[in-house]
Amino acid sequence: MLSKRKSLSDDLVIWRGMSAHNISKSVRQGLSFATGRRKIWLKIVEVEVHRKAKTIIGQNFEFFMRRMTMNSQTSGTGTKGPAGGGDDGSCVLLPLESRVPDIIEAMVAGLPVQINSYNEAIIKQLALIIASELRVNAEASNVLSFILYREQFPSNCRPCIPTGFESYGIYTDVLESCIQVRDPSIYKHMLSIGVDRYVVWMLLQVFISNTLPLVLRVRFLDLILVRGCVALVSSMLVYLSWRKEALLQTTTSVDFVACIKQPHSDWLTNDKLEAFWAKCVCMHTQVFLDLYAENTSRMRLKAVTVARQRDFYEALPNQQHRAIFHHAWYSWIGFDVDHTLVEYRLPYLLQKSFSQATKELQKSFVGLRTIPAAEWLPSIAQRGIIVDTTRGNFLHLGEDGSIERAYHGSHEVSFFSSNGIYGSTFVLDDTSVAGLLGGSSKLIHLFTAADIIFAPLYAWLVDAFDSGVIVMEELGVSLYVAPDIQDEPPRNPNDHFLANKVAYVSLSGFALKAARSFYAGAFWKTITASPDLLIQPNADIVTLLEMLKTNLGKQLFILTNGSWTHCNTVMQFAVGRNWMNYFDLVVTEANKEVFFDEFNDTFFSELNLSLANGEAVGNRAQKRVVRMLHRRKVYAHGNVKTLTAFFDENARRPTSTHITTEKDQRICYFGDHLMQDVLLPARFTTTWDLVAIVKEIQNLGQPSEAVRSRLSSTISATPAKL
Repeated sequence: MLSKRKSLSDDLVIWRGMSAHNISKSVRQGLSFATGRRKIWLKIVEVEVHRKAKTIIGQNFEFFMRRMTMNSQTSGTGTKGPAGGGDDGSCVLLPLESRVPDIIEAMVAGLPVQINSYNEAIIKQLALIIASELRVNAEASNVLSFILYREQFPSNCRPCIPTGFESYGIYTDVLESCIQVRDPSIYKHMLSIGVDRYVVWMLLQVFISNTLPLVLRVRFLDLILVRGCVALVSSMLVYLSWRKEALLQTTTSVDFVACIKQPHSDWLTNDKLEAFWAKCVCMHTQVFLDLYAENTSRMRLKAVTVARQRDFYEALPNQQHRAIFHHAWYSWIGFDVDHTLVEYRLPYLLQKSFSQATKELQKSFVGLRTIPAAEWLPSIAQRGIIVDTTRGNFLHLGEDGSIERAYHGSHEVSFFSSNGIYGSTFVLDDTSVAGLLGGSSKLIHLFTAADIIFAPLYAWLVDAFDSGVIVMEELGVSLYVAPDIQDEPPRNPNDHFLANKVAYVSLSGFALKAARSFYAGAFWKTITASPDLLIQPNADIVTLLEMLKTNLGKQLFILTNGSWTHCNTVMQFAVGRNWMNYFDLVVTEANKEVFFDEFNDTFFSELNLSLANGEAVGNRAQKRVVRMLHRRKVYAHGNVKTLTAFFDENARRPTSTHITTEKDQRICYFGDHLMQDVLLPARFTTTWDLVAIVKEIQNLGQPSEAVRSRLSSTISATPAKL
């Protein structure tokens, strides 16, 4: 048995003896309605798992299949029909509907597959179809879990079955936009008669519901197994075209829904089944798949950038025309400095800081000089990763707190190992919000670009310790100053990582110190001597400030954790030597980790600066504690209550050219630190609207090189259609 397939877009070829059977070709042509599917479906799953045997996804699924087989053989609970489960035509002992809960329950217990109110109806329909062909629940669970695990795996770029609240909104947008592009007349008609957005999910489920005859639903499951669940989307577009005349004749939303629910005998007679199937297969082309992936990326980008204003009940055109941000709502608009107003050459910054940190660690541990240098690991060197420093683990969490992927050092951990340690859901406590500069938390979040180099450095140390390159004696006194880790719950017998918890915590301290080494010395030297090496000038920033200040008359402020010396130096290079002219207030050394806390009463300190033509003269300044704030001043420290009171007292007043609106007293603030610039202000304030600067999202709308080349060649030849 051998699979020659490289991706879901390629043909699935299975070798049996000396002959090759092209499953993909057979599925496209349509397997005979009379053909039993048990052996074919199980063989497809077996071959696909074998193809990915060396990957975590393949190992997870293979382990799951083996466990299901052993459970069914030892307990007999997996069999709800004839003992062999074969294609012998025997009667199934239990109705299909009564088997579905058992099939789904076995799947959820064995794999990280999400089932909730957003996808339960779709999963039940799939389980019913599978149960109609497979009489052994263990086998049915294997096939269903294969479909859903592959669909929900993070690397799937063409998902269509939601896993939670966020993905439900995104995929609703995706399906609606597919209809909008492919069949504008149908889409305009749906808008004109007020069809609810949830109807797109009814359309998607036509091909797995009893709207179609079971024999055709089984064929669609063939296509899903070979091509993925996205086959339901291309088929949905064919359905709309096939029933276009009837759907356009509906006059109300109720009529439209009733038309969809009509039995197949009203619109698809038995003699037209093959023709309908052929159209569905023809629609599922590589061009469709590439454009669908592009569309999904765009809708993800939209979901991230306008998350606060998202309304699941609004059609796409209404969402796009709604004012997401309008300057008239705000009297004061503020900015962070680093990675917000000042953009850095991130590749150079990461390379220099990572290289220096590696050298610092080699000074601490001689054995590191004898092994390859630390490697950059994109899988964990990213914001949003959680680092468990008691185990040396790196965790990717889903929106519901479930662990989607886990790594120990640089090695990915199987689902069964991570589930044995953490359970199915990872609960965050209050101490987990601390970042790199937040002290000795057992859990570390990577929030900023400066943080992410810690991950591959720490992974390097963990690997070196596990392999014996670093020994316990080398950790020395750090073992005695490690954070208190004696308050652990009773040891989990599956959690073998905790055997070395003291060492892992100690190693995280070394990695933290090394990660900061560049910023403690070389960073400032480079900024002062050759700022062009680190800072990326952006003329659009200056244009924005000019527009807000001069054209719109906005009051602008800066709120940053950096010192006045740092702020003034980088702003002079990025914005200009007269950058102070744009701002009515500057707050430095804000310590935003506690600045927004309701119990923080830290006084502001005014910096005594001398200005000449808007340019600060000198970098050092004397401080004096003040109780009131004034315009055109530079301050340090402080608290949000005093600052907000100052904004309220100095809000823009109505003029003949401007009418104050209800939102006019609000403050808008832009920052890049998801915790300190967004989550904490949102938690402790009611009048601040927060805008996150997330540089990574610019990659969401960018197609891969292979997809880009295919799209360009296709679009140049024919108009692009979904």
